[in-house]
Amino acid sequence: MVVRRDSPKDIKMRGLEVYVDGEFAVDLQYGKEQEFTLPEGEHEVKVTNSLYTKRMTVDLRSNEKVELQTGNVATGLSGLMLVTFGIGPYKVFLKRA
Repeated sequence: MVVRRDSPKDIKMRGLEVYVDGEFAVDLQYGKEQEFTLPEGEHEVKVTNSLYTKRMTVDLRSNEKVELQTGNVATGLSGLMLVTFGIGPYKVFLKRA
């Protein structure tokens, strides 16, 4: 399984903490990816920026390569705050790539 952070919608600020099956795995920065070798079966992936968190259950089959994409995105008024003040809340997204 690969988790990557390369979306052009990402605000490219702060690392995202990635957890796999409840264990901290990596502080993922923009433009980076992390590959995980996991046994087949269900695995929980959690990504957080300390304010917002997204979770996904991934069911891996034998020799299957699953790719996930994550990032921090500004939505609504938070986007305006980021442009105006350089700060503001931003949400996490996590999806299959």
